[in-house]
Amino acid sequence: CALPISATDDPAHELGYYDILGQLGVPFFHFGGKSATERLVRLCGITQGSRVLVMGCGTGYSACHIAQTFGCQVVGLDIAPGMVDGAIARAKEMDLEDRVEFFVGNAYGTPFSDDHFDIVITEFVTQFLDKENALDEYCRVLAPGGRLGVNELALDPAAPDDILRTIHEATAGFQEAVGLPLDLAPVSQWKEWFGGAGLDDVGSERINGTYKVGEILKGFGGFGGSVKTLYTAGAMFLSSKRLRREAMQVGKLKTVTMNNRKTRRYIAAYLITGTKPTV
Repeated sequence: CALPISATDDPAHELGYYDILGQLGVPFFHFGGKSATERLVRLCGITQGSRVLVMGCGTGYSACHIAQTFGCQVVGLDIAPGMVDGAIARAKEMDLEDRVEFFVGNAYGTPFSDDHFDIVITEFVTQFLDKENALDEYCRVLAPGGRLGVNELALDPAAPDDILRTIHEATAGFQEAVGLPLDLAPVSQWKEWFGGAGLDDVGSERINGTYKVGEILKGFGGFGGSVKTLYTAGAMFLSSKRLRREAMQVGKLKTVTMNNRKTRRYIAAYLITGTKPTV
């Protein structure tokens, strides 16, 4: 097969970085991958009877994994129609259509009634939103006694100036690449946001943000699916200078978070949870 070489044939010509990842069926975008998801849902206490909302569901990997693992009812919401289409296709392929539903929607005003879900989770999503407005909406749809859990990046404000400059350069490049704001806050600020939304029992846990190769392969449908996706992605990247530049900028954020020994002490992914009061 010939690789696309012209701008008009370039599949990345008019699509954003995350749109491309969604088109490729990338299973997860958050730090820590499936292992982090499994830890987060256990901190939230998901059971077979739980009604779960995955806010910013992407291509539906976490939502489908939760439904398959716990046998519970899961709803996924994402603002990007292409992501939702991919999530619906994933649920159908995994024969989970009776347990998982996906909708296009905005995190600031979801179509769900008050007190509708037992668990609400987000993974590398709330990071890009107005925290107070988003958390207020999460809590509105959360039933009394329900749990909110997020997987987001946090920055240690005590980092030396040179380390902060390196991290800020990486976050600025990431923002330029994906077109989303990324203003890193310390864990203490996240806890304040949780408390301001009315949540109790707020806790945090630092996690290993790396990805396990086996989890990635499985997320792409095994070795064959991974090779096919890799070929498609290679064609896109080779044909698009812009996409290659954006990938390098995104890679810098991953480097300071996971690979650079000096910076990774001061920036990391955290699981933050809280409970909606019953009274």
